[in-house]
Amino acid sequence: MRANEGGTDAIELACKSLNISFDEKLARIMSFEWQTAAQIQRLSGGGTLEVVKALDRLWDAGRIDREAQALSIGVRRKGGGAQFHRIRYRRKPTVP
Repeated sequence: MRANEGGTDAIELACKSLNISFDEKLARIMSFEWQTAAQIQRLSGGGTLEVVKALDRLWDAGRIDREAQALSIGVRRKGGGAQFHRIRYRRKPTVP
């Protein structure tokens, strides 16, 4: 059994019984720490495209934070190297 598998199954069962949307499921699974879309996808068990679209909808709705960084990879002389974009998400902190 992989780590978090039992917790994910319990969340998935609760979401199905309450008829909760996939977006809401992702919002509940996410933590307050920065996570990549791949990490969130592994926790949710959904398809990659489905997860990315849901994350964009949650960010557009203001329910989660998104951080994007452009990183240079490789040697940049003579046009070499490449740009890598790292995008991370987290649940918005609740204000008491």
